[in-house]
Amino acid sequence: MCDVIIIGGMAAGCKAAARLSRLCPNYQITIIEKSSFISFSCCGLPMYASGEINDLSDLNKTSYGVIRDKKYFRQTKSTSVLTNTEVIKIDIDKKRIKCIDHEKEDEYELTYDYLILATGSEPIKPSFPYPQSSLISSFHSPSDSKYFREAAQKGEIEKAAVIGGGFIGCEIVEALTSLWGIETTLIEKEKSILCPILDREISSFVLSHIPTGKVKLMV
Repeated sequence: MCDVIIIGGMAAGCKAAARLSRLCPNYQITIIEKSSFISFSCCGLPMYASGEINDLSDLNKTSYGVIRDKKYFRQTKSTSVLTNTEVIKIDIDKKRIKCIDHEKEDEYELTYDYLILATGSEPIKPSFPYPQSSLISSFHSPSDSKYFREAAQKGEIEKAAVIGGGFIGCEIVEALTSLWGIETTLIEKEKSILCPILDREISSFVLSHIPTGKVKLMV
């Protein structure tokens, strides 16, 4: 028996668990995720924010409509899942990790034969100081999307500024303007939007199709 611990329960971690369970069915696999959700399609969050998707749970369903939760991974992938659990220490010499269960406020240790780090990414915070406020939020997780949609539905947002002209930023701008009718400013430090993905010529073409009457552009 080989114990494998995967830190991170989003795309990379869950894919690693699924692949290992097929290749090595005798492995004991455990996913540890510090949030309350796993295997989430974060690229679909703007669609929930815009109202195209009405239920957040639709973003962690399989193509045949089954929710990828703890039960799903246990039954179909032979994988244990620990949510609301954070790894706070890794001892590589003893092959041991220290965890804290944020629901039970309990600390404990687990041993492993192999450890996979699949912790994903975090929003890039501005380099300048800014106040901590409920009016300032990232758009990176289901809770961010839920907070935005609830505020928009209540009419609590009259004007909005979106920092970052990547895929998520552009999709949020579309949701703000087309569905909610919110006066929006898109701010991008590069000379055009979607620069890491598109070359400047195509990026400028996309930029020219953004309705300037609805969106104020600052690039």
